[in-house]
Amino acid sequence: MSCYGPRLHWRLYSLSSIPTSIIAAQSNNAFKDVGHLVKFNGENYSDYRCEFLAMMEQLDLKIMLDANTEAGEQVEARPAEILVNSIVTNQDAIDRWKKRDVTCRKYIMATNEPSQKKNIYGLSTAREMWLKIETQYASNAADLEANCLTSLYNFKHDPGKDIMCHINGVLAFTNKIREIGKPMAELHIINIITSSLPESYARARSIWTLVPEAERTVNNLISKLKAEETIIASYLKPAKEDIAFHAPEQQTDTERTTDKPGTSSHSFNNRFDGGKYLHRVKRGRVNKFRGGRGGFKGSPDPPKIKKGEQEFECLFCEVDTHKTRDCRNMTREKKARDEIKTLTKN
Repeated sequence: MSCYGPRLHWRLYSLSSIPTSIIAAQSNNAFKDVGHLVKFNGENYSDYRCEFLAMMEQLDLKIMLDANTEAGEQVEARPAEILVNSIVTNQDAIDRWKKRDVTCRKYIMATNEPSQKKNIYGLSTAREMWLKIETQYASNAADLEANCLTSLYNFKHDPGKDIMCHINGVLAFTNKIREIGKPMAELHIINIITSSLPESYARARSIWTLVPEAERTVNNLISKLKAEETIIASYLKPAKEDIAFHAPEQQTDTERTTDKPGTSSHSFNNRFDGGKYLHRVKRGRVNKFRGGRGGFKGSPDPPKIKKGEQEFECLFCEVDTHKTRDCRNMTREKKARDEIKTLTKN
């Protein structure tokens, strides 16, 4: 006698009493076959129809919903009852058809969004459900196409997003139009993308006109625009460098005075701080200790300067070897920006 007692034997008896047909139906449940299919949301009918009918054909159920009339096929209808002596002789065929129809109806319900299921509730056959979906979508297709075209022609570039977000936004609307059954030509899509680009991509638009017609594809355009985005970004600098460009115009009166050799302002400062933390006299100006080398021997430790509070002679390079107005690096950057502005205007 096992340690589980009669409880285990009761469970084994319960499982053995289940009909084998029910166990087989559960093990052969094919709902997992439609779990990966796209769900119909009212707008993606073309994709949904293609994937769903392909799966129904694989499961030998497509004939319950749709048929190729050109090939002489017909939708499988419910068999009519054949009575012989008041006895239905084809009841097995009727039961098989009902089982297939119920399976199709469950597949349709499983692959529709909740907002679309309410349109097919109460329909008795899978064929009626399928026709309802087709007619419901056809009635909304014209409005959907008009809305998508309006959004496409008014589409603008968002400066806060990269170029791929812009392109994907355009392609999202073109995909919806394709799902309606009216795909746009690739050249038309390219024209919409290029015409909605910002002014900074004027150079890329002019170069695109030189591309041979055979190479004018959406994928080729995407690669060129991504390369152009990298080039444009390489010329952009942080806002801190923009301040450095205007630094010569923002000098204080004290700074202008100390730039002149022979002034006595530094000797005045020396008297009050006792010469502490002073080192290097450069171009007639005494520079205070900035955390670098060069302090006087025997002097107390310099005050700690937090990161970001240092003052440099050149705000652009953040060094003390030259002044901002004499910075060659800043001059080169400014010249490069002017050339970019000239190219974009032309």
